[in-house]
Amino acid sequence: EARFEFRARLWGFSALVLILAGAVSVLFFRSVSRRIRRLNEFSRRVADGDFRPLPMEPGHDELSDLSNTLGQTAGKLDRTIKTLTEERNRSAAVLASMEEGVAVIGSDNRIIYCNSGFCRDAGILGLACEGRPVMELIRHSDLLSMIQKALAGGAPIHGEVVVGSVRTRTFAATAAPITFEGATTGAVMVLHDITEIRRLERARCD
Repeated sequence: EARFEFRARLWGFSALVLILAGAVSVLFFRSVSRRIRRLNEFSRRVADGDFRPLPMEPGHDELSDLSNTLGQTAGKLDRTIKTLTEERNRSAAVLASMEEGVAVIGSDNRIIYCNSGFCRDAGILGLACEGRPVMELIRHSDLLSMIQKALAGGAPIHGEVVVGSVRTRTFAATAAPITFEGATTGAVMVLHDITEIRRLERARCD
């Protein structure tokens, strides 16, 4: 009987230990699973452009270190993107306020950016410029030739272009390639109206 009682107690103690171990394991894996889901949700937020950092996790295991590192990285990305956005907005405001016409053309011959001065000088008022092929918007062969030469790379191209048939206007045009890591990725064109300067020169000569 004593032996039977001892065995019963041993089996009972073993069962209790197994139950406790199973409960601890379930709680542990639930905690790990919850933290992994949290990291997955965070990665989806970052992919959608939401860079709010994760709250700092206590502890020093691998998941907490990973979570804290990802949160810090997201915070740095958020600050960098805000800085770049502010710089882009300032640059766009400066270009938009320029009297000279400015256009940026991509390597695919589509206009990436153009200010109102360029649309006015190139005679494309009332049309949406950005994203459209440059050949659809600019009809002047000399301007198109300068853009193509700039897209081919090399030194900036300077020239004087007369636009219009009835009321002509003269522009000093510059087309320069945009390079990144040795490759030409686009071109920028600047049109400066020198019609009045040329008129005064002709009047002086006369």
